[in-house]
Amino acid sequence: MAQAISLPALPTPHQHHHYAAPHSPRPSCGAYSPSLLRAESPISAALRAGDDSSFRDARLLKSVANSGSLDHGTEVHCFFLRHGLAPDAYTGTALVDMYAKCGRLDLAQRVFDGLEHRNLATWNSLVAGHASAGQFDRALELVETMKRHRLDPNVTTWNGLITGYAMNGLSSQAMLLLRQIKAAGVAPNVVSWTSLISGSCHSGDYQDSFTFFSEMQQDGVQPSLVTMLVLLRACAGLALLTKGKELHCFALRRAYDGEVVVSTALIDMYAKAGSLTSAKRVFGRVQGRNLVCCNAMLTGLAVHGQAHEAAALFHDMWRSGLKPDGITFTALLTACRSMGLVTEAWEYFDDMEAKYGVAPTTEHHACMVDLLARRGYLDEAMAFMERSPGEPGASSWGALLTGCAILGNLDLAESAARHLFRLEPHNSANYLAMMSLYEQHQMFDEAESLKYAMKARGVDARPGWSWTQIILRDASRFHHFVDGKCSCDDYW
Repeated sequence: MAQAISLPALPTPHQHHHYAAPHSPRPSCGAYSPSLLRAESPISAALRAGDDSSFRDARLLKSVANSGSLDHGTEVHCFFLRHGLAPDAYTGTALVDMYAKCGRLDLAQRVFDGLEHRNLATWNSLVAGHASAGQFDRALELVETMKRHRLDPNVTTWNGLITGYAMNGLSSQAMLLLRQIKAAGVAPNVVSWTSLISGSCHSGDYQDSFTFFSEMQQDGVQPSLVTMLVLLRACAGLALLTKGKELHCFALRRAYDGEVVVSTALIDMYAKAGSLTSAKRVFGRVQGRNLVCCNAMLTGLAVHGQAHEAAALFHDMWRSGLKPDGITFTALLTACRSMGLVTEAWEYFDDMEAKYGVAPTTEHHACMVDLLARRGYLDEAMAFMERSPGEPGASSWGALLTGCAILGNLDLAESAARHLFRLEPHNSANYLAMMSLYEQHQMFDEAESLKYAMKARGVDARPGWSWTQIILRDASRFHHFVDGKCSCDDYW
């Protein structure tokens, strides 16, 4: 039996929520929404014939939970409700886990309260669900309730809390908890460390993730395949080529390089870190390439402006039987934009739905607007936006503003800016781009007026903010950087 742990109080956000009593009466079918009871799909229809063994297989619900498909999960649950089947400890735990991972903690709690038999895994699923949602007060309350029920929390319990802290940007609390359980005699395992590293990456704390990786190895815990994938994504996020190469060597020593998923992460990392040659070398060695792997290579080629190589790879993919998706066409349009290939971009855009069955998204529309605007076709870009279904988003208006700024078209820029100020009222980069354009036209009063408008809206509320700024543009919008932090709250 795992050793009980008495932890000192952890610094947690003050959150107060209302929850069902730990032992509320077992809910009836009427306690659930009518849509849950009426749910019917191929999953439930296929098993209506009378063999309910598959529904009692917790692996089915675990698969649903991992996929994040709430609809499929409720289909399985409604089968139990309609046929009067009482979930046992295993299927009940799977239901709690499914609802928690799908973000429906209210239903997870309801299922939990209705179970006649609960095991440690049932409690752990609920603890992890609340921790992931940032509801740490409730998660810790559940841990104390477990102890009162003579269930000692185990390493899985603490892993759920560690993951929750790290995913919510509280890496220091996550590390504190890990050290506390070590001091209490429970050895953190590879899942503990990987949860800490993964959560840090999820919240954008990439540097912390590498610090934890070093401590993990010092602790004598060997990284797993999942750990490697998480760290490679961190390298891609920070464009850390040297660190990425170290991880590549580690993957070679552990024979992980034969896994397509690892090769895909390496391709992405090398491309984002500026080493397209290394990305292509890894891609050339991949056996059994899938769509995700090919899309990673396509995106790398696009970012590096290799439109013709991207086109050749796309045709190879199609001939090999790989059906493209939206990411494929985002890469192709990005490649065309980088080289100003208007005709080729139109061909891809027109063929997306007609030939390949891929419906264009706002991202694809923004790529086309950006390409047209940068090539000087401002009227065509505006006409394209007017023809597009739905209201153009901030990415399209931002792309148009970019083209107007490049070409000095003040009238159209003002129109685009008005839309951006409405859609992104706190994105300082849009204001600064317009101010710069006003100053280029010697319209200093207008620039000053916009500066005061920013202050009135609280856009420039950060202390020590200088009017000498760094402004960059990507495929979607302007970005204003201060101390490495983007105005869109992204970290580059």
